[in-house]
Amino acid sequence: SSLVEPHFNDKFHVPEPNPPPQQKAPPKSLTDFIFQLYNQKGIRGFYAGAGPAVLQIIPYMGLNFMIYDALVAGDRRVKNSGYAGALSGATSKILVYPIDTVKRR
Repeated sequence: SSLVEPHFNDKFHVPEPNPPPQQKAPPKSLTDFIFQLYNQKGIRGFYAGAGPAVLQIIPYMGLNFMIYDALVAGDRRVKNSGYAGALSGATSKILVYPIDTVKRR
């Protein structure tokens, strides 16, 4: 029908939705990023997300040291302290992981 009546489709033309807004180009360097962040959000922009991070790190490190001290219990040989450090780090991260999940959402 376009061949017979070429303007037929023009009568029923539905305008396209508004085009998406132009996004700003990403910063070209770390220095550009720092200036851009400071200009947009001020000094507070550098500390965005610090509150939840602190709320997560306090129980993580507390558990980590508590478990480590319980595992070494006075025996500070390198072999034992290495295993104790690995086990305490993994255990405390597993226990604090739900807080980390909440922080990221």
